[in-house]
Amino acid sequence: MFSIPLVLLEAFEAGADCAISVSGGKDSQALLTAVVAWWRAQRYSGRLFAIFADLGRAEWQQTRPFLAHLCQSLQVELIVVHRAAGDLLDKFEERRATLEDSAPFWPSSAARYCTSDLKRSPIDQYLRSSQLVVSAEGIRAKESRARAQKPSVSLRQGISGKQYRESASPEDAWLLYRQERQEEYDAYHQLTLFADLDPVSAQPSQHGPRLAFTWYPILGWSREQVWQACGTTQEELDERRILYQEGVTNQNASMREQALAGWPAHPAYVMGANRLSCSLCILGDVPTLLAGARAQPEYYRSLCWLEIQSGYSFQPQRWLCDLLPELLTEEMRMLLEQHPRRQQWLVLLAERAQRKLQRMQAKKTPGKSRHVLPVIHV
Repeated sequence: MFSIPLVLLEAFEAGADCAISVSGGKDSQALLTAVVAWWRAQRYSGRLFAIFADLGRAEWQQTRPFLAHLCQSLQVELIVVHRAAGDLLDKFEERRATLEDSAPFWPSSAARYCTSDLKRSPIDQYLRSSQLVVSAEGIRAKESRARAQKPSVSLRQGISGKQYRESASPEDAWLLYRQERQEEYDAYHQLTLFADLDPVSAQPSQHGPRLAFTWYPILGWSREQVWQACGTTQEELDERRILYQEGVTNQNASMREQALAGWPAHPAYVMGANRLSCSLCILGDVPTLLAGARAQPEYYRSLCWLEIQSGYSFQPQRWLCDLLPELLTEEMRMLLEQHPRRQQWLVLLAERAQRKLQRMQAKKTPGKSRHVLPVIHV
């Protein structure tokens, strides 16, 4: 199923809580299904729960109901957290106001404040209620080169005690934690009659420095393994997508419902999304963005308004406004074409296209034949 580092086995045996991060996507669904089954077989004393960072209006409308149903079927508690200062759309507007349209305000692959501020931070805030906790997350090595280089377990720096953050490895941090708990136990034992208390889970440790780990149980899984854990296959998804798209093309609600009936994963995949996070993600490809825009036209228009007002495209190479212009109002289309930054972007786009065409033509044009003189040895 998956390998479990020894340091985590010892932590779980000592009563560590296990928080499983879920988003509604296939990887987190596979993660939740696999870890819950394994955990139940171990009979650990710690708390097991799923945790979801809600992005508000940016979420697919089906995500909350889907996660609620999934967690209910697995009989695991679902904790929902969110950014207290507002949802992702609010964050976009705040960042734009801060920059005063002097620079792009959208997140990027290099500056994913959407993840840090609206996912990791609220989750960490909740995890602070645990003294010893493991955060299980569903990332896979095959998704990107950067993820392939991640270790399967690491210290969760943001919420672990200072003395643990200075440790060279998770194993060193765990050894220090055990030593401190043993020292607390020894001191506590001298003052109490509870000689049979376990050294690690003794009462005094409940108020000591926190130790938290991040764990990637399915880091080495393939996409096929993920779909299998979700109860389906890529082939089934492909068939359902074809049927759903026919329903969209023919405006046939019955066909769309048939395509979704009995599908065990998030509906967005059948609708055409290749990855699932927020409904319109800065890392999304065209099929995923189109699926999100069709499913949530109001949110799509909200982001398009930010593009139009600021003059900065949602992605460096793509404007959301160009994906489904039929969903824009006449006023939006007019203001878009009048914006100076939009006009500059179109000029640069045309210049790049021209240079690309010239390079292609140069490759097709045979070069002048070179006359090679014979070599004479003397």
